[in-house]
Amino acid sequence: LVFQGQYPKALEYGQRAVELDPAQLDCWLFLGMAQMCTTWCLGDRELLTRALQSIERAVAIAPHYASIHHNIGVMLLLTGDLDRAEYH
Repeated sequence: LVFQGQYPKALEYGQRAVELDPAQLDCWLFLGMAQMCTTWCLGDRELLTRALQSIERAVAIAPHYASIHHNIGVMLLLTGDLDRAEYH
C-alpha cells in the first residue's frame, strides 16, 4: 500500500494490525515503515515520532533483527539524533 501511494490506508491497516496482535514483530515493522514513508512522501514530521515508537516496539520484540536497527538508524538520522543513530 505504501509503495502504491495509499498512505492513509497503509496507516490504517498498520494500526489495525498492531491492535489485533501487539506481540507480532511484522505488525510493528509494517506500521513503522508506513509511518516513515508517509513522513518522507507527505512531509508529516509528526508521524516520524510515532514511526520511531513503532520501530522501537519492534526492537523490543526482536533486538537482534538487523533490518530493524537499519530502519531505526535511518529515522534517527532524519531527526538529527546522530549518537543514537550510530548505535543502531
